[in-house]
Amino acid sequence: MRGRTSRIYLLLGLLFGLLAMISGIALVRGSRGQAGDLGRMVRIPVASRELKPGETLDASSLSWHDFPERLLPKGIISDPRDALGKRLVVSVGEGEPLFLSQLYVNDTALDPSSLPAGMCAFPLSSQVVSYPLHELRSGQRLDVISVGETEATVLLKDVEVMALSLPPGERDDGTYPSGGHVFLKLTEDEACLLARSLKTGQVELVLSGGSG
Repeated sequence: MRGRTSRIYLLLGLLFGLLAMISGIALVRGSRGQAGDLGRMVRIPVASRELKPGETLDASSLSWHDFPERLLPKGIISDPRDALGKRLVVSVGEGEPLFLSQLYVNDTALDPSSLPAGMCAFPLSSQVVSYPLHELRSGQRLDVISVGETEATVLLKDVEVMALSLPPGERDDGTYPSGGHVFLKLTEDEACLLARSLKTGQVELVLSGGSG
C-alpha cells in the first residue's frame, strides 16, 4: 500500500511539473509582439532548432527572445551559462524556452582516453542501489557490497566514482527525482565480478574511508 501511495504522489508531482512547464512555454510564445504591454523585458535563451534528448547544448543550440521579467516562470533558464555544455533529458521544440528541469545535473562526460589500459567505466543504475546518487561527486571512493538472501559481503573496495549522469535536481519539497547512473572505474575483472553479482543478487554502495 505504501509503495502504491508513493507512486501516486510521484505521478502527481510529474504532472504538476509538466503543467508548469507547458504554461511557461505558452507564456513565452504569447509574449511575442507584446513588449509594450508587459513591462520590463529581458532576453532569455530559447531553442534555435528542434533539440533532441541527450543532445549537449552549445552556442548554436540557442537563440534569443525578449520576455517580460515579471512573468518569468520558476525554473526557466535566463542565463545561458546554466545551459551551455549540459545535456537534455527531453526534446525541446524550436523557439521554446529551456528549463533547468530539462537538463541533466552532475553530468560529467566520459573521456575514454583518461582510462588506463585494462580499466573500464561500469554504469550502475540508481534503480539497483539505495545510496542517493545526487550525494556523490566524481573522484569519490566507494566500497561495493554484495547483498544475498542471508548475508552481505564486501565485493569491491575503494573504487573510484568516474562520472555521474543524473536527472534534474532538487524539487521544491527538497526531494530528488529517481533515475540516473554512477560510472565506476573498474578493472575488467572487477567489472565482470560486479556484473555477475547484479545478476544473482543486489549490490549497495558505501563511502570508503578514502572518500574526498
